[in-house]
Amino acid sequence: MEEELRCPVCASIFTEPVLLPCLHALCLKCACSIQRSVQALLAEPVAGQQAGPPGHDPDPPDGGADSDKASVYSETDSGVVVASRPTSYVSSPETTVTCENSDGQQQQQLTGQQQQQGVRCPVCQKVSALGPGAAADLPRYTAMTRIIARQRGDPALSEVPPSALPPCGGGAPTTLPPCQLCEGPPRPATTECHQCQILYCGPCLTSCHPGRGPLATHTLGPVTPLGGQTIPGGCDVCATHGERPTLYCLVCRWSGCRECGPGHSQHDLQPLDNLAKTHKAELSESLQQLSGRAKSAHTHITNLKTFQDRVNAHCDTLATEVEKQCSELMEAVREARTRLLAQLAAEREATTKIYRDQAAGCTRRLHQTTALVQFCIEAIKEPEPAAFMQMGPQLIGRVSDLDLTWDKELASSSTRLSPYIDLDVEHKSVLRALNTFNFVQMKPPGAPEFLAEECVGENNSVTATWTPHPTSRVAGYILEIDDGDGEFKEVHRGPETLCTVEGLHFNTVYHLRVQAYNISGVSPYSAPVAIRTSATAWFSLDRALSHPECRLVGDGAGATCESYQHRVALASVGFSRGRHYWQFTVDSYDANADVVFGVARANVDKEGMLGNDVHGWAMYIDHQRSWFLHGAAHHGRYEGGVGVGSTVGVLLDLNHGTLTFYVNDEQQGDVAFTDLEGLFYPAVSVNRNVTVTLHTSLDPPHSDYDSQSDT
Repeated sequence: MEEELRCPVCASIFTEPVLLPCLHALCLKCACSIQRSVQALLAEPVAGQQAGPPGHDPDPPDGGADSDKASVYSETDSGVVVASRPTSYVSSPETTVTCENSDGQQQQQLTGQQQQQGVRCPVCQKVSALGPGAAADLPRYTAMTRIIARQRGDPALSEVPPSALPPCGGGAPTTLPPCQLCEGPPRPATTECHQCQILYCGPCLTSCHPGRGPLATHTLGPVTPLGGQTIPGGCDVCATHGERPTLYCLVCRWSGCRECGPGHSQHDLQPLDNLAKTHKAELSESLQQLSGRAKSAHTHITNLKTFQDRVNAHCDTLATEVEKQCSELMEAVREARTRLLAQLAAEREATTKIYRDQAAGCTRRLHQTTALVQFCIEAIKEPEPAAFMQMGPQLIGRVSDLDLTWDKELASSSTRLSPYIDLDVEHKSVLRALNTFNFVQMKPPGAPEFLAEECVGENNSVTATWTPHPTSRVAGYILEIDDGDGEFKEVHRGPETLCTVEGLHFNTVYHLRVQAYNISGVSPYSAPVAIRTSATAWFSLDRALSHPECRLVGDGAGATCESYQHRVALASVGFSRGRHYWQFTVDSYDANADVVFGVARANVDKEGMLGNDVHGWAMYIDHQRSWFLHGAAHHGRYEGGVGVGSTVGVLLDLNHGTLTFYVNDEQQGDVAFTDLEGLFYPAVSVNRNVTVTLHTSLDPPHSDYDSQSDT
């Protein structure tokens, strides 16, 4: 709030704030320090504009002598702010006003017909013409004074009664305001245009506001004499009548008492109190909206600061990753250097060994040749022909053979001799790869794509496989599934590109879609893929869901028990909808034992016979008859039992909520249980006198409900 209480000139808290006609505030001393003649202010260039020389009149808009000059001097075009009741005053040429400048020195301002003073607002750059008292006559900004006093905790100033405030202005009540378009000393204004909000003298009205063309529709009226009234925000007491203001003119932006009202009879006058309440209510509503914006901005700033920390953390992570990867590259270069130098040393040793061996062989043969040559020379010295002929032919042969040997060796050695080894170092490809080692501009990945041939349904599960977008960097994937209700649910999130979703319904089509994500965002969804689960259920008895004393055989295809007491075994899958049928074959049976078949919840009591608690629904049967059992309550006794080799079928119809039993493919009694809802597991309870084998993935038998459907 302190920024609103600072003067735009001195940048300090307002001291004796006054209000300019443009409704911006200044300190009184600051206003006195920047006031100048209106002609000089208009001649000064404004930021973004070029001003002509002093006294230069801009050409009319249409270039004609009789064109509307009012637009040239209007508030929107020239930057001169005037009102229908301006604060400038006309007084005698002898009138002078003394005020202090910014240096605390007093200066005299000429007023009246000699020179009209004005102020350029430092905020909006508009020029405001001042009255005869110059800046000293600007209305005091009472509301600002009280706000500053409240902020400083000065109750004496914040609660000043209206009657105790000094009056503003002070000119003669009958003084007419000056014309706002006179080029020289302003003449008294006689006419006011309510649309242009400009005061004209007679000559200026004729030349600048002709009564033809678009100006013919403007409303002209007499000028109200100055009587101490001020613009809003000024004095709280009418300077003319000493009464509290009760009226406000929307055209002139003027407040005054009822005695001053007739001077604005043709204007839109409103009760001051009601209008102030209306504006306060409007301001309060706007402030509520602005407060909401401020809260949003605060949240946004908090997010920006949070993101600064996250950016710093991410940059630190990247820096660590760069160090790690560069270390790996340097380690790889060091390993390559060691490997290459070792390979070079081995090649050096092998090559030099070949040359050493060749040199040693040649040296030995040279010694032999030298010895033979010397021996032959001595043989030639033999004077006896007979003695020479004993060795002559042999020596000739040896010399010839040795010469041929040298010829072959020297020829072959000269072709293989080279000061270089057959190796060179190729590093340009590695340098090219290093030059491409750079950061990758991250962006959200493209949509993944399912591999339709690898998306399959098995039993009550589906397996989906997909591949990433070929040009995307992916951190992970989100897999969603829809079971037909139109709403996708997330079932997997992670970097894997294969997922199996279990525990689904049988004979149901599921739609799956996947999207990829990285630190920059998420990809669009892939095209969905439809996968159907198995029409019939294949399952086995589950060791984890069965009683520990139950002994499962054939990987869960059969069950028996080590105890004489009944123990419950549950299947590996549960059903919540659809029609499902399975059978048990009785492999071993003691006629004194009962065999119990049915369904159960996952939390059924496995210590006793199936059906003895509320979580089991069963039929127990011996060699003669059967009963239905649920919650330890018996019902439905039917004749007909089982023996070794008998089959017992269980039909769970969750479409109609019924459970029916079959013995040797014949229905055993009526429907055993109705109104079944929820998740049910196939179950059996046996003891050591019974062994059964489970058969699944069977087509359900024809039932009464099928007959009703056919009908």
